[in-house]
Amino acid sequence: MPTALIMGSEETGVRQKTLEICDSVISLSGNTNFKSLNVSVATGSHSKRSSKAERSG
Repeated sequence: MPTALIMGSEETGVRQKTLEICDSVISLSGNTNFKSLNVSVATGSHSKRSSKAERSG
């Protein structure tokens, strides 16, 4: 299934209009070690978890 990964900025996130057309939204929050991740680190984190999930079935 075709998939698009849309990453928002640390300051403003993703525009509301963009969020409204998404099938699902994932937020990386709740980490107590640091305030935020830059977008490249967040993208790498998500990509790694996605590839592990695909391999495990």
